[in-house]
Formats: sequence, structure tokens, C-alpha cells
Amino acid sequence: MSGVPQPQYDKTYSSPDADIVLESSDRVRFRVHSLILKLASDVFSQMLEIPRHPAEADDHPIPLAEKSDIIKVVLDMAYPQGLLLPELRDLQFVVRLLNTSDKYAFPRITAAVR
Repeated sequence: MSGVPQPQYDKTYSSPDADIVLESSDRVRFRVHSLILKLASDVFSQMLEIPRHPAEADDHPIPLAEKSDIIKVVLDMAYPQGLLLPELRDLQFVVRLLNTSDKYAFPRITAAVR
């Protein structure tokens, strides 16, 4: 048996009608809607230009270098019903959040955190 942990799914982002799956560096998966990410981020808009079949999402998640705590906050802020500003735990968390927001071009998130 390998030492690599099996991925787990985030309970908040596990929509059955989601068409893509993001996987964090700590192996947490997020079932999300590509349309929302495309509207919120120029990087995701370009990345997701090639359509993917939703049935393949779980077999071929999009790997991200960030940990799940950051991805969850980014998604919370990107989704329309989400947070306007998350609880900013400490300076290191804020820096990680801003770096991720800048990396994936989420201007609304960057502006809100700054």
C-alpha cells in the first residue's frame, strides 16, 4: 500500500451539477462550476477554454499547488453567495491568500483583502 493519502472531498464544494474538480496540494477535492471560475478569474477563463466532460471530472481533477484552506477561501469569495471578506487569521494566511488571488487573477478578491 502506498503512503499517498486518498483524496477527500470538501463538503461545501461537492455539488452534483459541478463540471470540474480542483485538487489542492493536500489532496482535498472541490467539485465546482467552471462558469463561476471563468467569470471570476482571467486565468481560469483561459485554462478552462477547452471544454471538459463532467463525467471525467473526478478521474482528472485539476491539480493546484495551494493548500485546501486557501482554495476554500478563494472559492468562498468567488462564488456569488460567498463571503465578501473572510476571517483573516494571521499575516501569513493573508500573504498566502493574496499570492493565490494574484496568481489566478481574482481581482475582486485581491481588492477585498487589500
